[in-house]
Amino acid sequence: LSKMLLVSLGYDSDIEGYTGNAWDMNVNVRATQVGLYKGLEGVDVSAALTRDNAAQMVWNALQAKEVKYEYTLVSENGQLVSKPTLVEKDITLLEDKYDATITTGVVTNVDYNSKGYTVQIQTGVDKTNQPIYVNLSKLTNDPTDLVGKSVKAMYKDADEVYGIYVNAATVVETTLGDLDLSKSEYKLDGVTYKVKTDDFGAVKAVDALGNPLKNGSSELKTLDAVKTDGTIFSKASKVVLIDNTGDEKIDIAVVTPVAFGEITYLNAKNITVKGVMTNAKVEDCDIYKDAAKGDRVAVVKDTYVADDST
Repeated sequence: LSKMLLVSLGYDSDIEGYTGNAWDMNVNVRATQVGLYKGLEGVDVSAALTRDNAAQMVWNALQAKEVKYEYTLVSENGQLVSKPTLVEKDITLLEDKYDATITTGVVTNVDYNSKGYTVQIQTGVDKTNQPIYVNLSKLTNDPTDLVGKSVKAMYKDADEVYGIYVNAATVVETTLGDLDLSKSEYKLDGVTYKVKTDDFGAVKAVDALGNPLKNGSSELKTLDAVKTDGTIFSKASKVVLIDNTGDEKIDIAVVTPVAFGEITYLNAKNITVKGVMTNAKVEDCDIYKDAAKGDRVAVVKDTYVADDST
């Protein structure tokens, strides 16, 4: 498979020694250099190939640069001989064969309209330190859970997206009531991280769609501000802490206000949750199956949901 993928990238079997004696060694050396074994470190290249390893290798090949040969005439023993020089092209196999692009960045905002979901990804900054964005639309799956996380996106153009997936973000979910900003440590996936107390509390906070958190006209820009507000954000509010860089510090916190109440009225058309909402239309809500009067429920308002459903 490595040989086939290398040939598809433009490597010539005869020139590179992928035939004859030691062909497999030559293939494996180049495959390692190109990155075909990325994610498969320690794999036994002489063992039978599994399907998941094959898929990983094909995925790696798609992201590798294609190559070509440039020929020059040199004099050898009084004769002119054409010698090939390997040159890397400025295009990947994915770009060449599928006209697709892969970009990496942090999801800063999501939205929804009749054509589907839209996601905004910040891929970097320009020379004046202004953010550079890629906006991808017509997504069929709700990308809200990606807000604040580093992702890779593969797409042909803005409204033809092949896939978006999390790119090595470390995440922990908690509630505002369980978040102690006075401590100099926190846990992610069972691992304790040490941080400066001020850094932890001062981390940027956004809502579930990536928008600024507000109490009226006042913006609550940090975890400290959200934690001390206490009016809109109950202790049950969901908090997602995200470390995108692996430096053991939180890069951003995504806060979703959650309110608890009892269902006091429910029929085919309307629902009332005591202290939370009155006679809301059922068609505007995303309600779990078999919901019934008397149930205690957690409610996330439409303001914090991409498709505008409560």
